[in-house]
Amino acid sequence: MERGIAETDVTVPFNEHDIRAKAANDAEDLEHARALMSHASTATTKRVYRRKPEVVAPLQANKKGLGHVSMTQALCYDPAVSATNPLSLTYSVAERGGFEPPRCLAA
Repeated sequence: MERGIAETDVTVPFNEHDIRAKAANDAEDLEHARALMSHASTATTKRVYRRKPEVVAPLQANKKGLGHVSMTQALCYDPAVSATNPLSLTYSVAERGGFEPPRCLAA
C-alpha cells in the first residue's frame, strides 16, 4: 500500500476489497460480475459488490399523460393487447379507487 501511494498519483489509502468491488461494479452486467467474483449466486454479488446504480430505459407515458407507469400496470402487461395499443394498460388500483387485481383494457 505504502509503495503504491509513494510511486503513483494515488493519495487515498485503499485495500484489496476496494479493488474487488470496483471490478464487480465495472463489469458489463451482473452475470459477468458474478463470474469475476466466483459467486454461486448473482444475489450475493448484487447485495455485496454492485454499488453503482443500474441504468434503465424510461417507460412511456400512460393514457392519463403521467410520466410513469405503476408497478400494478406493469404486472398486467398483455402482449396481445399491447401489440395493437402499447399504452392500453389499466391504471393503478389506487387510481381506480378499489382493490381489484390489475387487468388489461380491451384494445
